[in-house]
Amino acid sequence: QQHFKPEEHEVSLARSEFDEQWTRWLGLNMTDEELEAVLQGMEDSAWFDDTTSEVEVSYVVYNVNFDALTCVRIVVVQSRAGRFRRIVTAQTHLLTMYEDDSFWSRFWDVVFLVQLSILCVLEVLDLARTCSRQRSKGVVGAFLKYIGVWNVVDWTTIICGALLVFRYAALVRDTDAVRDQLYGLRFNEQGHMESYYELHDFIEVVRDVSSEYRRLRTLAAWFPLVLMTRLLEAFSAQPRLAVLTKTLSLASTDLIHFGIVFMAAFWTYAVMGHALFGRAVPEFATIARALQTCFVILFGDFEFDAMLQTGRMVACLWLATYLGLVLLIILNMLLAIIMDTYTTVKGQVADTD
Repeated sequence: QQHFKPEEHEVSLARSEFDEQWTRWLGLNMTDEELEAVLQGMEDSAWFDDTTSEVEVSYVVYNVNFDALTCVRIVVVQSRAGRFRRIVTAQTHLLTMYEDDSFWSRFWDVVFLVQLSILCVLEVLDLARTCSRQRSKGVVGAFLKYIGVWNVVDWTTIICGALLVFRYAALVRDTDAVRDQLYGLRFNEQGHMESYYELHDFIEVVRDVSSEYRRLRTLAAWFPLVLMTRLLEAFSAQPRLAVLTKTLSLASTDLIHFGIVFMAAFWTYAVMGHALFGRAVPEFATIARALQTCFVILFGDFEFDAMLQTGRMVACLWLATYLGLVLLIILNMLLAIIMDTYTTVKGQVADTD
């Protein structure tokens, strides 16, 4: 029922509903006559009509050399206007998480786990010492005395690291289950599956494991950002290295008020863009996509010719006012706020020297 082409991640994470009435199995070892008979039967039964919203072709490929499974999905979406959108996704998952000679992989995993455990122990000891000293203020008072920006950073690192460890352990366990299920698939003498329900369940399990692997990669990709904040904690001990953190800290109040004004204008133009260009430009088809597109436009990356389909005057007026107000005025106010605070902090550092 979509009016626009779905994104690849939307298709790869979506689960298909298995309905025996509308599902057809095409085996690689089928003869041309068998394939023709299946396709002719589908055509005779009018399986595709105006009420069909989605057609999916799925298959799994096993690579013996790399011990990897690849789940391929070809999805064709028919909108209510009769337009067809096609997207092909391929999710590959290795069935061997550790090679026999992967000593260094195991070594660095152990190092990461040990460092995370040490950080957790240090934070717990720090919390215990603070509670012991501030016992007269009660639990809430002791906690408020303990909590701080850098303590929050440390606990965020511990929590994110623990999530990585547990998700990775779960992925290893699920990968072993997929391998066992792969080796347990049963075929008859003609090479056909004895139960296509079993094959469908196997495909869904592969998809689930591949999706879990994708979420793990996403979490692992953002984790260095958390580690970078801990570097800022270390830099705060040296005045010249702490210029960045002090600048952001002193300007935080002004930045919050600026953010309110900026988001009000930004959301307004995103809603306007969705209303004006949503039916002609896929990048504005939804509010979420319009927000992403408006953000990208601030960096000069946009297709103006597609926006002109709704009218040259309307597109030019929207773009000119958006760039003039949001880019030239509001964002330059942001730079002014930061530079003014930076000049103050720089002067304080120079005085201390």
